[in-house]
Amino acid sequence: MAKQFKISSVDYEFCANVLLSDYSQSEGVAIGEFMSDWTDFALGYDKKHQTKGFNPDDAYCYVDSIDELIPPKLTFDDRQRFIRKLKKNLVQL
Repeated sequence: MAKQFKISSVDYEFCANVLLSDYSQSEGVAIGEFMSDWTDFALGYDKKHQTKGFNPDDAYCYVDSIDELIPPKLTFDDRQRFIRKLKKNLVQL
């Protein structure tokens, strides 16, 4: 089944610029690791990256739902800002 959306891995990485809340160290690590899975590793890099990661041919992340790209542990306000930023950069296929 074809994916519904794509976003450049670079554009996705810069979505983090809208995160304004203070996070604990463990929360910050969880957010960073989640985003790193999409931006730093190509699909198929290892067992963890069979469904998460950018396409090595075009550097886009392909997803069925925006929710797949939203990091865990975000505050409500950061989540809303992050979603708005994602939508500006997301391409519907």
